[in-house]
Amino acid sequence: MATRGRLKNVRRTRLIPKAFGIGMVVGLVALIGLRAGAQNRSEFVPTLEFGARLRQRLQHLNRLESQKLWDDWVQQCQALVDEYPDGVVPRDEEFYIGLRFHLANEMDRLPPAVKQAYRRRFEGQARDLYQKAAAAQDEALMRQVYGRFRHTSQGAAALEWLAGRALDAGDPEIARLAYARALREQVSSPLTLLKYGLAAVAAGYPQEAQQAFRRAETEYGAQPIRIGGENTTVADAARRLAALAKPAPLAAWNSFQGPLGLRQMSGEIRPPITKRWEYVFPAQVVNPVSGVRYNVVIGAYGGSRSRLTYLTFPVVFGDQVILQGPRSIASLRLEDGQEVWSNEEFELKPEDKAPGGDIKGVAAGQQRMAGYRSGSRAIQAAPVVQGGLLFTRMPVTSSDSARRARFTSGFALAALDARSGKQLWQRVHLDDPGGEVWNLPAVLGNTLFTGVAKAATGITEYRATAIRAGTGEVIWSTYLGGGTDPMLMTDGSPPAVRDGMLWIESSLHTLNGLDLVTGEVRYVYHYQPRSRPYSGAAWIDITQVPNEPVALLPAGGKRLVFASRWGDQVIAFDPTTARLFWSAPKTSSPTLFALDTERAYLCGQDIQAYELETGAKLWAWAPPDRGGNFGFAVLANGRIYAPVDGKVYVLNAADAREVAVLDLTADLGESPGYVGLHVVGNRLIVTTREKAVCYEGDVNDERMKGERG
Repeated sequence: MATRGRLKNVRRTRLIPKAFGIGMVVGLVALIGLRAGAQNRSEFVPTLEFGARLRQRLQHLNRLESQKLWDDWVQQCQALVDEYPDGVVPRDEEFYIGLRFHLANEMDRLPPAVKQAYRRRFEGQARDLYQKAAAAQDEALMRQVYGRFRHTSQGAAALEWLAGRALDAGDPEIARLAYARALREQVSSPLTLLKYGLAAVAAGYPQEAQQAFRRAETEYGAQPIRIGGENTTVADAARRLAALAKPAPLAAWNSFQGPLGLRQMSGEIRPPITKRWEYVFPAQVVNPVSGVRYNVVIGAYGGSRSRLTYLTFPVVFGDQVILQGPRSIASLRLEDGQEVWSNEEFELKPEDKAPGGDIKGVAAGQQRMAGYRSGSRAIQAAPVVQGGLLFTRMPVTSSDSARRARFTSGFALAALDARSGKQLWQRVHLDDPGGEVWNLPAVLGNTLFTGVAKAATGITEYRATAIRAGTGEVIWSTYLGGGTDPMLMTDGSPPAVRDGMLWIESSLHTLNGLDLVTGEVRYVYHYQPRSRPYSGAAWIDITQVPNEPVALLPAGGKRLVFASRWGDQVIAFDPTTARLFWSAPKTSSPTLFALDTERAYLCGQDIQAYELETGAKLWAWAPPDRGGNFGFAVLANGRIYAPVDGKVYVLNAADAREVAVLDLTADLGESPGYVGLHVVGNRLIVTTREKAVCYEGDVNDERMKGERG
């Protein structure tokens, strides 16, 4: 078993084994409450799937290894795999490693005789489970075959089955990963190699596709094969398919991360600027029963303590920009702001309601807090466009009463036709009734990734979830633990896909790396959040968790950079091995907003730049008036655009030299609140809680106009 290391500037996290159960955890917290409160009433306590019992069993496994009792070792190893599917093991001070992933690595490290003993013992069970899954065409059961028995021959067969299913479902990246693994673990076949090449082509890996096709031609060239109803040879099929392997065109700005995954926008805004259009977000919802219009209530109307009230991140679709408001979403022509379509039909469906109109599955106490939560929480929106479809996390209301029509009843995931705005599906409940969609979504191929937070008896539990984008059907869901912070007034950052893994921020103050094919836990980075003011009363006893702006999880670049939104560190690590490169304090700038090839950029009360290679702070810039409202900055063509009150400061990204100041106070006022920006070509889109305003810069270079979209 891996042992804990000692690294600087990291606080150790207290753990309570999940095996104790939620009730016992609450009891323990009640018993030690006075003593703990005297020390630090705001200390966060997570409950991860690692406790004394699991630690003892891993120690027993180590003893069996030292005695070379391999039959007993494989028996105990399999028992752990089956009993702790979501278990984790401490690797060092910062990271846990998934138990199944850890045991698979241990098996690979041991002599070949161990794997042979394992196969003798479990090949039959694996074959029976594989045949059952294949007969039922059960994707979830097939993932169990691989998750439980990956070291048998059925493990590779299950991978190939999952790869074929993913390719058919429109998920070429998942298919590519699964085919690559299967081919490493079993004898190849011509059809497997050709499908692997096709998956690599569709996923945008032309060199990998060419290698697969060349291998098929070399190993099976003269062998006859039937492709698309035509009889041919493997060599001929490989050559024809290889002609498809061309670099994929760069997508438009279709997500929070952008086409390169780094939030590097393309364009430049040169003063003087001209206002081109303004779009005011709809401020009312309509009761479909009575026809009465109600003013919607969002952050700060109920007395929010956070500087953030509403923040939206536009996406580009052709010559249109899609903007999400507090209760609606619309597509506008970028040129003149004319509305192409809008959709305000986001409310609880009958199947999502309990008697009385509240959300089904939510505890009564939580329902009573709904008005308070929705009136005081901030809201953030970051839609995604993929394959002509639009996906978003949207607040939903209930039409059963005036109160429910005005206040948020929770959040739904929704899919719309990006061309018409027609809603295709909406899901409030994913795999767990009563849970709330927490993360803003990310989409890869035909799979949408998000997370669900659920409040239960003083603990907020969290699951990472993969959903079939075309239908809203849950593909897999992974339990990642619980924690004592009440996080349901906060939003989770959009996840990122890197090197075969999904990296997703949780409501437990963790960053989790999951296997993209199976959803299994590989790595968990954990941190202790900053201490916060304690709030206690006769009826409520919690620490206040303010909603921070969502942060970039880069989907590109050599290193994965993570700035803990409620912590005090920014880190960089290898996204494949989770090897830490550096950790640095980030103090007054909590939000990572962009990366380039040399630097990571954070914003908050100021802007800070860190060297990607070493983590050294290169520079910091503060606005002239430090008491102003500092919004969400953006990076475009080597310039940083920083919104402060009614102005936008333009800085050189290399050294923070001030290049220009864009004064927007005539349109935004001197205190517009938390402001977001988007640069596309020579257009600057400014979003506030109430509206979006588009400006055009004075551009002499005609190239800038061609960069829109």
